[in-house]
Amino acid sequence: MAVELPKVQYAFFCDDVRREIGDKPSYMGVFGKFHVDDFEKPLRPFYVASLWLFEDQGPKTITVRLIDNEGRDVRKRVEVEIPRLGEEKNEFDAYGLNFHIGIANLKVERPGTYFVLFKLGEREMARVPFLVREVKKDS
Repeated sequence: MAVELPKVQYAFFCDDVRREIGDKPSYMGVFGKFHVDDFEKPLRPFYVASLWLFEDQGPKTITVRLIDNEGRDVRKRVEVEIPRLGEEKNEFDAYGLNFHIGIANLKVERPGTYFVLFKLGEREMARVPFLVREVKKDS
């Protein structure tokens, strides 16, 4: 079955990404929401783990944005240059890229749904939601 490329095969949030034997990634603490009791403090550090599929090995530029539900940036966008992909195609008959980005010191102003937005050139590739819920501090 042919896969339309390029494509983000999956993307999710986790506490940590570790490299195992054979350069395989292991994902620790997979989650999709934050419980916040003080919006003056940043969210705990986290990773966005993703697998990208490409039809060629050439250089790529991936743009990462963190946005709120209205599409406003909550952090300065980042452009990541990928010079060249691996030599072998994967099980999807594509060149794969395990793309993991760590995010720290991210502050949000209020509860709600936020997104990590991935773009390749001008094309939106994935919009990965995460929920921020307000919880009351223990007295």
